[in-house]
Amino acid sequence: MVLLKKRTFIIIPIIFFIGLAALFVYKGGRTVTIIGNNSSGFWKETAAIFDSLPEPEEDRIDILIVGIRGFQDGEDRSEGGSNGEYLADTIILASFNKENDRAALISIPRDLYVDIPEYGMEKINSAYAIGEARQYGGGGLQLTRALVSAISGVYVDHVVSVDFEGFEKIIDQIGGIVIYRDTPFVEGKQWIHDGQEGKRYWRFRQESTTTEAGWEFYVPKGENIMNSEEALYYARSRYSSSDFDRMRRQQEVISMIKSKALNLGVIANPVKIFGILDTLENNVRSDIGVSQMKELLFIIQKAKIQDLKKAVLDTSDDGLLVEDRVEGRFVLLPKDGDYSQIRELFKSIVE
Repeated sequence: MVLLKKRTFIIIPIIFFIGLAALFVYKGGRTVTIIGNNSSGFWKETAAIFDSLPEPEEDRIDILIVGIRGFQDGEDRSEGGSNGEYLADTIILASFNKENDRAALISIPRDLYVDIPEYGMEKINSAYAIGEARQYGGGGLQLTRALVSAISGVYVDHVVSVDFEGFEKIIDQIGGIVIYRDTPFVEGKQWIHDGQEGKRYWRFRQESTTTEAGWEFYVPKGENIMNSEEALYYARSRYSSSDFDRMRRQQEVISMIKSKALNLGVIANPVKIFGILDTLENNVRSDIGVSQMKELLFIIQKAKIQDLKKAVLDTSDDGLLVEDRVEGRFVLLPKDGDYSQIRELFKSIVE
């Protein structure tokens, strides 16, 4: 586990996404709350399959942020997807203490192996897809929300999901981002068939005794200007590094989105905001209602962002997870055999 103080860069983009949801609610009756009036019904049915879940806390609010692949061009969106559309690449819990105005973020790795009621043991990144298969149009949000509540020991009040297409659209709207590298970054395994001649950050690798011929995604040391497609490749690469490194790069990309948006005055410009909202209409899902959004925005405005805490569940020496294999698959498990230490972290991080 890595715990840092005074790291403000990631909370602002999350507030930005939540703010987009709020503006959708107020803009001509259009909303990203796709599960709408069914949200409470979905939640009650989902919560009922768990033995017990934490109770809501009056002095705290927790928002789950989920990043999913989403549907690609030409794929049928009418039913729950079957090609990884709903696998979660990013799972982050944003916590706010209403009494002392403290704020924190905790990242949960996609390979955490968990018990999903009425399904069995599976990686946590599958929860969204399993929920959508059960209750299409909102079951994925609520199953992931309930599962993180059970694991963390804190009640997750709301959940927001953003897909890859939405991520790319935001970067397009702000005109790309700049990534600074102290060292070169190379992904030589994951995208061997994806590169194209003449495109930035791609180079073709000839076959050798240890590697097959194919493309590798290469980001040199120094300043690198990336468009939306390039930024997504950078944020998703993990075969040649690790999931933990990938999470750090995702945070880096989000930081650059925040910086660019602030520099362009996007957040303070209603015309630009509404343009982004029009673009993102089909890419954000949430169960946050209008009255709840008003309260949430008030809490966020009061939060002591300069004292933000950030934690990552990992396998470092002082981490709370260990690596294992189940039927040949790589998984992560709680180091102490149960979730007691993990729940203590979640519970105490904003106290």
